[in-house]
Amino acid sequence: MENKLSPEYIDNPEEVLFNNDALFADQVTKNHLSRSKKKMLKKQRYKEKRLEKRKIEHQKRRENKKKTLESGTIECEKLHVCIDLDFYSLMSDKEKGKLFRQLCRVRGLEKKFTGLETTLLNGTEEFYRKGSSLITGFENYDWKRECGNVTDVYKDCKSVVYLSPDSTCEPLLELDPETVYVIGGLVDESGVGSKSLEKASNLSLKCQRLPIREIMERASKGTYNEMLSINLVVEILCKVSSGQTFEEVFSEVLPKRCGFILPENEK
Repeated sequence: MENKLSPEYIDNPEEVLFNNDALFADQVTKNHLSRSKKKMLKKQRYKEKRLEKRKIEHQKRRENKKKTLESGTIECEKLHVCIDLDFYSLMSDKEKGKLFRQLCRVRGLEKKFTGLETTLLNGTEEFYRKGSSLITGFENYDWKRECGNVTDVYKDCKSVVYLSPDSTCEPLLELDPETVYVIGGLVDESGVGSKSLEKASNLSLKCQRLPIREIMERASKGTYNEMLSINLVVEILCKVSSGQTFEEVFSEVLPKRCGFILPENEK
């Protein structure tokens, strides 16, 4: 009796073997699966994990939306943000004024997002005095205050990440509730930048940037500036900690003048 599965009876023997595991299950172990089949299985597992993750995120958002309607606050995971004020003396009076307005918005985010804890690092007497003169009630804000070197203040923490818009930094793709995220308290209208990266390098700290270029595309026009205000960076971190994806948050909060849009396949 002739074997109908022999090569002379089929156009593509490899395809038959690929699609019918029973033909070679006894001869080939899992470790010897074809490279293309392994790749396909890996891709399938990735899709399943991503789908499951999105289901969890959607559930979190539904729960947070309900709690927000009830209490006016949003539940988010523990998020520790440190604003480094060592750059304060480098700013002009105009830039300092903008800094205090941004800090007021951060204070508002602390009231809105339950898991956010903000620390002001190395604020001088002049800093707090000027804040009180510019912002009514600034002296009553119950900021957590620390003084000293970042590495000394957070020596007992699992991880410290200095955030920077510098293009040479690695992207921050996931948030860790046990990590302290340090933001340079600097309003730099000159656009020089890189001061946060320089400081992180001098302290041997990990320096990362928001994954804007990994997720967003450039629109036909815009500044394409990734140097965001302090309060906007904190808001992005808070919303991601509350269960939203970076895609959702960027499309929601990035100013249109920056010129970043979601790719068509992500809309």
